[in-house]
Amino acid sequence: MVSRTKAAEYLANQLISGNREEAIASVAYWLKDKGKINELPYLIKDATNYLAINNGYYFVVVTTAKPLDGDQQVQISDSIKQKYEINEIETLFLVDESLIGGIKIEFPNGVLDASVRGKLNKLIENIV
Repeated sequence: MVSRTKAAEYLANQLISGNREEAIASVAYWLKDKGKINELPYLIKDATNYLAINNGYYFVVVTTAKPLDGDQQVQISDSIKQKYEINEIETLFLVDESLIGGIKIEFPNGVLDASVRGKLNKLIENIV
């Protein structure tokens, strides 16, 4: 029986070697066959952690309250890469108006929430 960790390592290694479609299909089949479809988000997180630790490759999700133009996206990606000494970065930019303002950055191993919504939530937690 293959563990989720081993499946994540397989997925990460196949993605690095350029076998994206085959890797995704293979892992999807394994999850379905084992009745573990609900583990997909965890497997993805495990694979991104593996890529970050073993290959210096980071998949980062950046969420802002308003859309960013191309220059802003490049500047943010470059800043993250430099600040965290990342070899390779792939950045997904999302818009979530509920953040009100600021930025939220999700790394494979944690979240940096500098959004107005995040600060308000922390303020409420400290009051209650």
